[in-house]
Amino acid sequence: MPSGHRFGDYVLDLQRHTLSRGGSEVHLGERALEVLRLLVENAGCVVTRNELIDAVWRDVIVSDDSLARAVSDIRTALGDDASHARYIRTVHRQGYVFIAPVTPVDDADSEAVVVARPAWQRFRIPFVLAAVVIVVGLAAVMRQLIPTSGPESTSTRPDLTEWRLRALGPHPFTASAIKPAFAKSDNLLAVVAPDPETDAHTLFLLRPEGGEPLQMTRGIEVRGPSPEFTADDSHIIFTTYHTDPERGMVPDVWMAPVPAGEPTLLVENASAASTSPDGRKLVYSAVSSSGTSIRVRHQDGNELEIAARGFWPRWSPDGAWIAFTTSDPEGGDGAIRVVRPDGSEDRELTDIHSQVYGLCWTPDSSRVIFASEQNGPTMLWSVDIDNGVQESVTRGPGTCTSPTMAPDGRRLVFSFSHRRWYLYLASEPAGEARRVLVEPGMQFAALSPDGTRIAVALGAEAQSPAVGVIDINTMERRTLSGMDASAVAWMPGGRELLIAAPAPDGVNHWIWRLPVGGGLPEPVLKGAQHWDSPAPSPDGTIIAAVRRSANGSELVVHDLENGRDRVVTSKAVIIAPRWSPDGRFLVWSGDWRPDEVGSGGVWVCPVAGGSPRRLTADGAWPVWDEDGEHVLFARFIEHRGIWRVPLTGGPARRARALDGEMQDLYLQGLDTGRTGAPVLFFMYEYTGELYALEPPIR
Repeated sequence: MPSGHRFGDYVLDLQRHTLSRGGSEVHLGERALEVLRLLVENAGCVVTRNELIDAVWRDVIVSDDSLARAVSDIRTALGDDASHARYIRTVHRQGYVFIAPVTPVDDADSEAVVVARPAWQRFRIPFVLAAVVIVVGLAAVMRQLIPTSGPESTSTRPDLTEWRLRALGPHPFTASAIKPAFAKSDNLLAVVAPDPETDAHTLFLLRPEGGEPLQMTRGIEVRGPSPEFTADDSHIIFTTYHTDPERGMVPDVWMAPVPAGEPTLLVENASAASTSPDGRKLVYSAVSSSGTSIRVRHQDGNELEIAARGFWPRWSPDGAWIAFTTSDPEGGDGAIRVVRPDGSEDRELTDIHSQVYGLCWTPDSSRVIFASEQNGPTMLWSVDIDNGVQESVTRGPGTCTSPTMAPDGRRLVFSFSHRRWYLYLASEPAGEARRVLVEPGMQFAALSPDGTRIAVALGAEAQSPAVGVIDINTMERRTLSGMDASAVAWMPGGRELLIAAPAPDGVNHWIWRLPVGGGLPEPVLKGAQHWDSPAPSPDGTIIAAVRRSANGSELVVHDLENGRDRVVTSKAVIIAPRWSPDGRFLVWSGDWRPDEVGSGGVWVCPVAGGSPRRLTADGAWPVWDEDGEHVLFARFIEHRGIWRVPLTGGPARRARALDGEMQDLYLQGLDTGRTGAPVLFFMYEYTGELYALEPPIR
């Protein structure tokens, strides 16, 4: 058995339990060294978070934060960078993998390290950090929002994991309010909620203690990131969208006087603006055809780009930093970063890249609170800007987004919601639709070729991930696999499914073939790739799928007979490709974000080769009409209908207006069977409320 392991310039001595470089010891804590040993001894394989915690912290009760801190210490010691990993790579939602080559060494090869180690490092007394959180008067599912254990920290700052949870109110208005934002100097909240008369998203003011809300705006649709008060609380800054003929939906920054008044345009082609504490500068996300960047505007009109890519910028209360995320709030993984207002000292704080939706500062400017799905559902986390230590603030099912902290630091308000999915089936696009299924936690659904069954992929917000098939007539359900699939499609004949699900190593995403009658899944598209959105050709001999990378997406066709791949097109974003009934064309949609101008809208391309052609600039989730000469599609913003556009080009016309109970839901996707023209509508609703975390009463 080797006495140690060598990787790069480092030697891990198993007998002395030390890490050294060039004969000098690199100091690491006992538990961090043990984590490193486990990762090195399992190099090339994913070691899950649970496995590491069970092995290293078997004598204490801790949360994932202790492990994250240990990995952060190891990376610091090795000079590693999570975003450009040379030694340790984070595997999203699972654990870590040691990726550097490892060579075993014996006693003769090991480096002599004679640095004396203090007794307290050799015999550290276990430090138990179990925190009991009591939430009075909440349902059982809401109790799960508070972690039961606190982080390993000696900080004297308030421990958010010990704060108590309560629903904000008691006015029922808060059940429909989202995106809260505290005023800078008053216990006043701005929120976004439906206008009682028009149902448009509108700005309101309210007190957290309750009382009637005050409506601030009318006739303008408030979208995008949370609103933000100006430094003197005289105005509220918010984002809305206008339609551009070429680019689709484009954001603008507006501001409205407090408590009420006529809104005015502040910055065009921008979102998520925030004023500096002295009120002399403005930071915002600038949107252009080349991307979304972070810019600072001075009083004299001069501007400085401080980050080439970024969203949701927020100024620290002391004015020393600007925090932002590289994750597009409308979809896309990224990190939390901080940068000086002059563009210097740009640092990444989080080593796990995930979808982020909302961030704010603590009043002492020491931590950033952010909403992230890095551990499954979107929960709240805090990260220390000095050492990068993360702490989970909430946990459990559901979605926590848009955190905002009171100026005195004694109340953290956020939006909490569950998403419930509804599936409706119509015999034809304009025909009467009937509800066939209500399903929480759905990731994707697909209608069988004969229109009698629905394949459903359930994700992290469900009781447990699974892929199943439901008979529409009897509603009998059969679970085929426990895989956490992101997409599902039927093979012609209805005997097999194609699913996009994690590979065995957990690092990549593969396309799998899953028998409907029972049996093990078989990989079809695999390797060191992230595959998604499978779509079989009408005759089942070719599979189209999306291959994703850091550089964008490729639409690839894979011939099942000869195993060859061919790239049809490359775009920044490709969503839900579908074959035409004759197998000659592929249609897909891109993202609606204007920074993805090369991808937005509905596109069509000949499979045999040729340039993609955009059919409409504002469209999503296209499917083929029965005649094969028109494409049906929905729209990202307009959830109240479906449209039809000719394959040859021309204006899109509304094919169906959603009414009745469907008009109160959000349209999120479409699918069609190959027999006749049934249309499956994916729709959802948010059931949520504003919640607050507050310090416990001592």
